[in-house]
Amino acid sequence: MFWKKTSTNYSKWDYFTSSSEEEEEAEPILPKNDPNFIALEKDVEDRHKRRVEGRKIATKLKEEGNDFMKKRDFLKAIDRYTDALEHCRDMKELYTNRALAQIKLGNYEKAIKDC
Repeated sequence: MFWKKTSTNYSKWDYFTSSSEEEEEAEPILPKNDPNFIALEKDVEDRHKRRVEGRKIATKLKEEGNDFMKKRDFLKAIDRYTDALEHCRDMKELYTNRALAQIKLGNYEKAIKDC
């Protein structure tokens, strides 16, 4: 038995409106008087502030490490990059810079751990 091959007309789909689209435009309902929500909101703000401050400190330490790299003082550069990593662990350039300093000193295994 052979099946008849037909195409589907999707032109009527253009007229469809979803009720979820209307709900997305509405403002979310926030529990303003709930003490748990207030504590959660405060915790989020505190973490954000700490993260921003940590990133500023890490950037400053990274620049100091870069200056030591230019002076070819690789041990101090490694110390600065390590200190910066304690403040901000998600800056990938700190790992690569520290690995480069390790390579310059001949510590290839430590460089591999950073990469």
